[in-house]
Amino acid sequence: MSVVTIEEISAALRLDLQTDGGSPAEWDDDRIPEVEIKLAQAEDIVREFLKIDASVWPPESLPDRFKAAIMLTFQALFDDKSEWIEALQATPPAGPISGLLRLDRVPTLA
Repeated sequence: MSVVTIEEISAALRLDLQTDGGSPAEWDDDRIPEVEIKLAQAEDIVREFLKIDASVWPPESLPDRFKAAIMLTFQALFDDKSEWIEALQATPPAGPISGLLRLDRVPTLA
């Protein structure tokens, strides 16, 4: 289960994903499979950058800046802003995603 929901991504990035209008609403948008894949990829990229094991990634205690970084990473993947992802690999890491996570990153030895 993702720590950022499709509802949160849709609202934050104003994707206007369509639902069936029911209660509870079911997603009825052709982009949902792509959104789910890119959301999982974004979460994995942030976890890898922070070097956090997925088993210690509880959604209820996740800092808001981690969620914001996942949303920015999702946006980079969804809108093809590959430079944001590539900046994480720079030495030192750069870009907006790194800016949110810089103080939380576990350093590695060269």
